[in-house]
Order: sequence, then structure tokens, then C-alpha cells
Amino acid sequence: MKKRVLSILVLPFIVLLFGCKTLSPPDLIAFISARAGEAVIVAVASDISANPGHRPAFVACIAALDGLMQQPGYSSAEFKAALAALPIKEFQGSQGSLVLSGAVMVFDLVTMFAYDVTTAPALLSVSLAVRDGIKQGLTFQNETRNPIQAEAARIKARVAAQEPTAAKDQLIPVRRVKI
Repeated sequence: MKKRVLSILVLPFIVLLFGCKTLSPPDLIAFISARAGEAVIVAVASDISANPGHRPAFVACIAALDGLMQQPGYSSAEFKAALAALPIKEFQGSQGSLVLSGAVMVFDLVTMFAYDVTTAPALLSVSLAVRDGIKQGLTFQNETRNPIQAEAARIKARVAAQEPTAAKDQLIPVRRVKI
């Protein structure tokens, strides 16, 4: 009987130990950078198609990010300051979003984790993803040829179709992780 109870108690730990795969810190940083980059591409492409006059602000931001990344050990406050002149403050894609209010946060909409970007390697990787995402978002001109803008339009339509009360009922708790 003791062996049976012990095996019942130990079995879930063995399954959890060997059955789950977690990401190592470099893989996690690459993962959240990809989420941030995709969100920036979609948001910039959508904003530029609706507001072509915003293009100079995005071009200036690319130059500011290039200058910032030349400095060793810059902070998230300096990163946010480089993005402060942009006309949009939240970049939302199909699988993640980047929010710059308060802390630099990357939300993974698939796993419902919020990653607080605090370490230097994570900040550098996210900065590169944002800069490259802005560059890619600026290259898209025609919505009919651009699947990213089409995806942005679908996301906007889906968000606009939700009623305010329905959106409140569908909130899912987000787990916050510092990296």
C-alpha cells in the first residue's frame, strides 16, 4: 500500500520534470524579441497606411535607436525616450504586443505571459527587433500586396467588433515575468 501511495505521489513530479520543456534565457529573449518585432511591423504598417504623414517620426526613431544601441548599457528609460516621439505607444500584432507605458512590456498573446524587459541582453534584443520592425513596417506600401497590413486590418476589425462588456468578461489573467 505504501508503494502504491508513494508511486501516485511521485508520478506527477516525474511527468512534470521530464514532460515539460522550458526555454533557456537566450531562447526566451529571442522568443519575446520575435513577438515584439512582429507587433511593431504590424502596427507601423497599419499606421503608415492610415497616416502617411507619420513616416518622418518613424524614420527619426530608427536613427535614435541606432544611436542608442551604440551606447553600452543603456536603460529601458532611454529606450522609451527614443520611442517617445512616435505617434503610437502600443504596438499590437497577431501573437504579441509591445507596450511602453510604465515599463517596457512584451505580451505574448498565445501563452498570456507579460515579459518585463529589464536586463541588458533582453533590452538590446528587443531594441534590435523594434528597430528592424519599424524598418520593415515602413517598406509596405500597398495593402493588397501586404499580408501584414491585411492581418492588422483583421485585428482592428476583430477588436472593434467586440462590445465593451464582452471584452471585460473575456479578460484572462496574465502572468508577469521579469527577464
